[in-house]
Amino acid sequence: MKIEYPTPRRCDCTENIHGHEVPDPYRWMEDPDGEETKQFVEEQNSITMPYLEKCCVRKVFHETLVDLFNFPKQGCPFKRGDKFYYDYNSGLQNQYVLYQQDSPEDAGEVLLDPNTFSEDGTVSVGSKSFSKDGQILAYTVSVSGSDWKTIKFMRTDTKVELEDVLHDVKFSCISWTHDHKGLFYNRYPKASTKDLGTETNSNVHQKLYYHKLGTSQEEDILCLELPDQPHWMPGCEVSDCGTLLLVYISKGCEPVHKLWVHDLPDMGLPQQFNFTKIADHFDGEYKFITNKGRLLYFMTNLGADRYKLISINLDCPSQDKWEDIIPEKKSVLEWAACARGDLLVTCYMEDCVNKLYINKLESGLLLQEVQLPPGSVVGYSGRVQDTFIYFKFMSFINPGVIYYMDLAKEGDTFTAEVFKETEIKGFDSADYVTQQIFFASKDGTKVPMFVTHNKDLVLEGNNPTLMYGYGGFNISLSPSYSCSRMIFIKYLGGVFVEVNMRGGGLAIEGGSNGGLLVAACANQRPDLFGAVICHVGVLDMYRFQKFTIGHAWMTEFGDPDKAEEWGWLRQYSPLHNIPEEGVYPATLLLTGDHDDRVVPLHSLKFIATLQHRLGGRNPHPLLIRVDTKSGHGAGKPTAKRLLETADCYAFIADQLGASWRQ
Repeated sequence: MKIEYPTPRRCDCTENIHGHEVPDPYRWMEDPDGEETKQFVEEQNSITMPYLEKCCVRKVFHETLVDLFNFPKQGCPFKRGDKFYYDYNSGLQNQYVLYQQDSPEDAGEVLLDPNTFSEDGTVSVGSKSFSKDGQILAYTVSVSGSDWKTIKFMRTDTKVELEDVLHDVKFSCISWTHDHKGLFYNRYPKASTKDLGTETNSNVHQKLYYHKLGTSQEEDILCLELPDQPHWMPGCEVSDCGTLLLVYISKGCEPVHKLWVHDLPDMGLPQQFNFTKIADHFDGEYKFITNKGRLLYFMTNLGADRYKLISINLDCPSQDKWEDIIPEKKSVLEWAACARGDLLVTCYMEDCVNKLYINKLESGLLLQEVQLPPGSVVGYSGRVQDTFIYFKFMSFINPGVIYYMDLAKEGDTFTAEVFKETEIKGFDSADYVTQQIFFASKDGTKVPMFVTHNKDLVLEGNNPTLMYGYGGFNISLSPSYSCSRMIFIKYLGGVFVEVNMRGGGLAIEGGSNGGLLVAACANQRPDLFGAVICHVGVLDMYRFQKFTIGHAWMTEFGDPDKAEEWGWLRQYSPLHNIPEEGVYPATLLLTGDHDDRVVPLHSLKFIATLQHRLGGRNPHPLLIRVDTKSGHGAGKPTAKRLLETADCYAFIADQLGASWRQ
């Protein structure tokens, strides 16, 4: 089917970058509110949506997905004050609901239901933080998937909303002082646009504030600002004992930051701030685990790329006095938590599957490994004062099991008991298999990947295959269950492959940094792929740092304003490496009009360039789907997610020639 693509205006904008003349004919698309930009989006959707609606399996895929996705989903119970809480979705609710209960065995009652905030489910709740006594809940609200948040407050006993409201919040900590009077949080200077989430202005000059309950935001106390470093971001948390404030100053997404500490007299706000700088260089990351008075325990990558556990005594904080509690191992320490006051729960990643261990806090002595099949620990609850922990396990063919461990009994070995097992009608994990395969990358590095398919499928090289990857920001993909992927396997005879990178009949899919990955792959080897699904991709590597939080990614990608680092980016920047000729694989880009993380201009400029160069003669469709009232992904309502997923898999099936089978 021949597609008549739009022909947007090409301007004569050219920029000299390190001595090279670089044309940017669609620079005007960087204005999201421009009439031309809005018209271009409408023209693209008017082509894409009818095309997707005609894909053979779209209707049946969506119907099957809605049916199979309609099962109860629950998070790990956690205790705050004298009550327990858990997040729950009955099946197809657009947003998870927060329940309050007297004990984990009770059904409980609704405390906070974001589904009541809007008719279409596009208003969501993000972070939640309870005061030390559990009496007040602070929570963030986002509209249309934007990274901008509003902090609101609720009494947990009466469910009455407080009048306090905090605006201009983005990438914020929320940490209460233990006198229950207020909390620390971050905010930016007031945004200039009324429709938060559609702007592209760079997010700079984040500050750390303290809000006292019962006062207006204008009265909030400025605790820390860094006027000479507009890109630096100061987050914080209050220690378990309530007497210390730990401040982390980051300058990007690289896992390094400064560590400053301040005493909190009477567990409240000090008269003035004069921080002790424990680590004042960007050479390591410090994740607070717990403290015993002036002895603090951290997880760090300083001198340990795979992380280790250390202790720092604030009375002699020089680095040569720091002590290793659990040294670095061959596997990566992903997280650690303290429970029962004297135990450490440590979670490692070994060949992209999680291993869970129980250690002694003060010595690091290993007490036991918690026996789990290959998969991922995707949820955890348990704090220093708790004599129990809950954790949730998941794999490609296991939709989730919540385990409970009682740590109160005597002895140093504990049993993981099933607390809640996810059940999905018509799904039997015994019908599927997952195998882990290792292959050598271009430089010889051993890279793992997981291959999941029906147990009776013969792998002879002709099965429809979907490969998913991310490959950046120190994020390793781990096994997780997906209804849509199981439908692809069961009803389309597909094979799903997840490639665990660091940093013809084959489709590739990726989002955000993974969108950059698949677009670069399509540019470099278009002959390898039958379909490319690119979600909210970072595609203009010459100008990414100029928009919203893009400057924070320079620690990952490099700085385009530096000649040497621009040279790296020039080799693969998707927008600037689209082939001038040849056959390009069928491509579907997806973005949201309120994505203020990776702003839509990346996808708009890429699709305009791709269609201009190859659209008239390319035998495969080159399309973009721009969703409204939608952001980078977080908080997206269930109904929108299911429709989008059905569109993606219908496109894949159509391009790979995969037919529906019962």
